[in-house]
Amino acid sequence: MYRKWIAIALCLMLLPSFAFSEGFNYTLSFSSAKGVPDSVMEGILDLLDMLDISGTFLSNSVPGEGFELEANVLLDKDERTRLDFYIYGVPAMFHIVSSLWNQEDIMINAPAMLEYSMKIYNHMDIPLQRIALLYPFVTYDALEPVWNEIEWYMRNEGTQEETVGTWQVSPDTVQRLAEQLQDMTYSNRSFRIWLETLASINAYGEKISDLFTQLPAYVSALDSNITVQTEENGRSWSIASTDAILYREATYADGTHVFTVSLPGFVDETDLRVDVSTLKANDKSDARITFSIGEEEHTLLSGDISTSDLPASLMVSDPFEINVHLQGPLLESIAWFKVTENGEIDGHSLTDNLTFRIEGDRDSIRVMDGDTSVLTVHTALEALENYEEPFHSVYDFSGLNFFSLYDTTLRDFVSEIRDSVLEKAIPLIVHAPVTTVVSLMDILQDGGVLDLLAGGLGDSFDPDEDYVDDEDWWDEYDEAYDESYDW
Repeated sequence: MYRKWIAIALCLMLLPSFAFSEGFNYTLSFSSAKGVPDSVMEGILDLLDMLDISGTFLSNSVPGEGFELEANVLLDKDERTRLDFYIYGVPAMFHIVSSLWNQEDIMINAPAMLEYSMKIYNHMDIPLQRIALLYPFVTYDALEPVWNEIEWYMRNEGTQEETVGTWQVSPDTVQRLAEQLQDMTYSNRSFRIWLETLASINAYGEKISDLFTQLPAYVSALDSNITVQTEENGRSWSIASTDAILYREATYADGTHVFTVSLPGFVDETDLRVDVSTLKANDKSDARITFSIGEEEHTLLSGDISTSDLPASLMVSDPFEINVHLQGPLLESIAWFKVTENGEIDGHSLTDNLTFRIEGDRDSIRVMDGDTSVLTVHTALEALENYEEPFHSVYDFSGLNFFSLYDTTLRDFVSEIRDSVLEKAIPLIVHAPVTTVVSLMDILQDGGVLDLLAGGLGDSFDPDEDYVDDEDWWDEYDEAYDESYDW
């Protein structure tokens, strides 16, 4: 369960590349209550208390055109433990250079991230796909073509949308759209693997991934024109026979932006609904996101997320707050830090409820369980004036493609970095608390890494076996797809 929190911490390092355009120096240190003795949390929290991270972040003013992140990691303020990381690129393709692996340039091709992780999970039962799913670009890459397809059809099959206007989309057109989206569940590689990843989380994830195969039956039951209406401040799609809103988006003069999706009877004849409302003013924003999948008595997942005075810049000057409440069986196996009656922190697996609050100001960001701080990140930020903005291309294929390693390149890479890893790892092990070393071994054991190292790959990567498995899987999928159509 603790694996997910380690994954979240790693992914948060890259989130600024999506949202911010600025340059600054930063220093981060951590503090928390003690973990429950002899638990994995004890070792993780003991390590955080000794950890300091500092560096520089630069981002291009044009979103997606490049970012650079330098991170210097120091343990127990001992220079012998220093690790340097340089991460640069664009969200779709970034590079990581580190003293830990002898300054070798490792390229991460984000569109291949889920597919690679699913292969690792299927062959070695190491759940890397859950970590990969946290990286925002993989979801964007999977769903962008789906949204483009929807918009194309809803513009009356390619008719240019007018500034202000209303028109009808026939049931036949909507039916063709539903069949096209159903087809994409196997014909679009990124979308198909994204759905497979959802299905691998638990039975409820599999249930949600199956919704796209039910689209033709759903729209057939609607049996009504869809009214598309554009106005000066937004647009909406509604069921012509009932005026029920399916989709609405609008932006008003005061900075308020609203977004609503409502699909009645979509999930096992129950509802799917998403409401988003944001207000931006004076470089701050307030937001409210509510969503539900299923009826109140049988909800697969529902949530209420709100922000207050959230800054538009990482250079925080005033206090802000984020409140999160999620519930439903889709949360099964998600981990969360809880404070015990003794004031110690433990990791708990939840099945139906998750509530927490994040508070922040110029000096710190605090993750709260009720009125108790679970984890505090102490921050020191210094804005850079007139810095040279970085620019990187998505076609920068320099470095070692991590998701295209094969026997020879892997053997050469290990040979190049072996001495460097040993040199850097020994001071870390010496200075790390004993609890941290024990927790690390528990994590490696729980993730199957120790078993992999002890037993070797064996026949897990027999190329002939892989080919047969993939071919059998495709035949089964193709047969199921044929049966879903009335040819």
